Amino acid sequence: MDINQKTVLIADSNQVDILRLSLLLKRLDYSVLTVLNCSDVIKKIAVFNPDIVLMSIRVSEMDSTACMEHIKRDANLKAIPFVIMGEKSDAKALEENLKKGATAYIFKPINPTLLYRVIQKITEKKPRQNLRARIIFKVTVLCQNQKRVNQTYPRWYKGFYFHGSSQYKTY
Repeated sequence: MDINQKTVLIADSNQVDILRLSLLLKRLDYSVLTVLNCSDVIKKIAVFNPDIVLMSIRVSEMDSTACMEHIKRDANLKAIPFVIMGEKSDAKALEENLKKGATAYIFKPINPTLLYRVIQKITEKKPRQNLRARIIFKVTVLCQNQKRVNQTYPRWYKGFYFHGSSQYKTY
């Protein structure tokens, strides 16, 4: 793990949402921890001290407000920012979480660009410039290299050539 790599704890009772968020954040060079319930949130925060917590409003065992308040009682963990995730129908509960200590909230389904902007604003003093462009560039280079390999060695090629030799061998 890189020293400058930020750690994000994702807490959600929906495993599909956890998988989607973790893949997105790993692709953006974040270290990701995942949990399914509030008791695991409390345990992992105490051990790993993440830079930010993304918590669903409907975390199992406790609601997000109670879980967040329990964590914020600890003086060592009080500074950890919480971003609460919920449906648009949960707007009042999300606002209540803001009043009780959450840093921000995001509506589901989550827009990746908005999520990154929120995390970046909360955790990074100097934003990473052109991150999306760098990811696209990496993919483009990989695709171009694959095309070059396919052009150099087409599937119908039935032989090989020894470098420095004029001899052409076939199978």
